[in-house]
Amino acid sequence: MFKKEVCAMIKRLYELLSEQEKQGYGYRFELEKEKEIFFVEELECYVLKGRTTYYCEYDNEQTRNVFIRMDCLLVLIYKILMEDMTVNIRWVQLEFDTSSKEELLLILVVEKDTIFQRLVEEKIHKRFRCIIITGCGMPNVATRTLLRKMQRKLNLPVVALGDHNAGGFNIYLTYLCGSENMAYDSLNLSTPDIKWLGLSPSDLIERDIPNGNEKVQGLETIMKKDFVKKTPKLVEEVRKMETKVDVEGMMRKHLKYLTEIYLPLKFQRLGMSDSV
Repeated sequence: MFKKEVCAMIKRLYELLSEQEKQGYGYRFELEKEKEIFFVEELECYVLKGRTTYYCEYDNEQTRNVFIRMDCLLVLIYKILMEDMTVNIRWVQLEFDTSSKEELLLILVVEKDTIFQRLVEEKIHKRFRCIIITGCGMPNVATRTLLRKMQRKLNLPVVALGDHNAGGFNIYLTYLCGSENMAYDSLNLSTPDIKWLGLSPSDLIERDIPNGNEKVQGLETIMKKDFVKKTPKLVEEVRKMETKVDVEGMMRKHLKYLTEIYLPLKFQRLGMSDSV
């Protein structure tokens, strides 16, 4: 298959998984599994006799870990193909090293892959000794599970950076509380300690960031969410959210405004200092 065909299939698969979540169904991959393998003396080799469908479901305790590995692997394959990279199996077998956890200060969750790539290029993770992850929009199960496990293992503060709109704020709430349709596993799919770094309406005023031209829609639904209602500061911020502003909008002020001004000031307020 051509790489475009593979990427299209993976993208369609995740569209189907998203539809399953919206309809309240559990996530499920359908895989083919060898039914029977036996040795044929006449051929002097092993042959396969038939296949059966294997259902790998996230809400099934027995297959949950398999589902997460499949999820991670498919996302990795998609990124490798999109970047036109060639990697070996050792590169894929990433190890999670916690030996230097004393040196880490924070976990930064960013909404979009474009911002993630920009921060890595600017070596923000080295300058501020932080882990940067992204769910490339609305995070999948693997990303939410990874974040939860990292937060538990490393005991680091977690902050979220997303666009100044209803979509960006909903992504933050998904990391924070989990999704309503997957409430049966919220303890493993949510990070209750995650803080909203921005972009907030206060940022636009304080940093003189230009407003967008498109009005924010869907704020009424957000205001009805239990967590938002019981957090006065968030209620106040959401009410001030009038026009859409993406994180890239900060670059209209200066090409490196995000990495050289906005994030350093935000991190300074969190008690972090630039290590260079």
